[in-house]
Amino acid sequence: MALKLIHHDSIHSPYYNPNATISELAERAINGSLARIQYMSKIISPPNDEDARSRLVPAIKAYGFFANISIGTPPVPQLLMIDTASNLLWGSCDPKNEYCNFKKSYLDGTSTASNLASEQATFETSDEGTVKVPIEVLGCSHVSTLPVDGQESGILGLSYGAGNLPTLVKQLGSKFSYCIGNIYDPHYQYNQLILGDGAILEGDSTTLQTDKGFYFLDLEGISVGEKKLPIDPSTFKRRALGEGGVIIDSGATFTFLKEEGYVPLRNEVESLMAGILNRAASLPKFLCYTGSMERDLTGFPVVTLLFSGGAQLSLDTNSMFFQLTTNVLCMTILSVTPAMKGVSTIGVLAQQSYNVGYDIKQGKIFFQRIDCSVLESIV
Repeated sequence: MALKLIHHDSIHSPYYNPNATISELAERAINGSLARIQYMSKIISPPNDEDARSRLVPAIKAYGFFANISIGTPPVPQLLMIDTASNLLWGSCDPKNEYCNFKKSYLDGTSTASNLASEQATFETSDEGTVKVPIEVLGCSHVSTLPVDGQESGILGLSYGAGNLPTLVKQLGSKFSYCIGNIYDPHYQYNQLILGDGAILEGDSTTLQTDKGFYFLDLEGISVGEKKLPIDPSTFKRRALGEGGVIIDSGATFTFLKEEGYVPLRNEVESLMAGILNRAASLPKFLCYTGSMERDLTGFPVVTLLFSGGAQLSLDTNSMFFQLTTNVLCMTILSVTPAMKGVSTIGVLAQQSYNVGYDIKQGKIFFQRIDCSVLESIV
């Protein structure tokens, strides 16, 4: 089942704002990513208390992606935020109905509550038809403090979940994949998510582990051009009590690395920029320079994240940097804060130009560098 993805700032998005400035877009992405990784680190660290097609757009606050699907009989359209860190699918509904109760709270103070139910979801197919999928556990929210702005109405959880909870991913064969193109291009329309057996599992693979609803990868090192950076391979390993590790996340824009991995990368970038661009103290947490990505980063070497098994994510300049203002550019990778307890996160900018395939039962994740438009004709 293939769901079409639409970036928040795409002309195809209900949130498209042609008057938004570069700095406004960057600020929203920064705030969303910081809130996102702090939320996830709280859940991970001890103690812990707790084939169809549709258009997807990133949420304003979390900067995730939305999917247009329909729930119920007759089908009622819903705009749901795609979240690889949430195991529940919920959409708003009639408060007069009574089912099993649920309540979901988020660390930013937002929450949603009401009933659990079983329902039928209707997805658009790649040939412009529809397919119906029974949802065993659906959250039917009557009360919500999430900032919906009249658009999104819930969350489409893509977490595998813990125990025997029948999450959507488990129901659909424990496989899914998504392809992300150039999110800076407002006209790009080929981003997509595929659920179930139709998931594209091609390219190089590395180990995938699930814990507390998150997807952990085995990151071993980083290279800049042909130079492998002096990073101890144990830097990104999870500790015995669950601290640390590396999560791949579709809801965060930027990538956060543990300090022992971030500092060697920052030092190498600073060395390459020396005598070419001047530092800009625009953002305290980011490495920024005065300059234009299009004009000043020609020839900058590719930065590659190296995983066990030989899988790689190669970051070109569009994935490695972002334009903060018309004359200031910043690195998209930054160091985790103490509150994150050593948890590193790979955001969507680092996943641009890749199809990422999750095969949870086999414990593998696949990276295939590709233009998503190529996949449009085969799904």
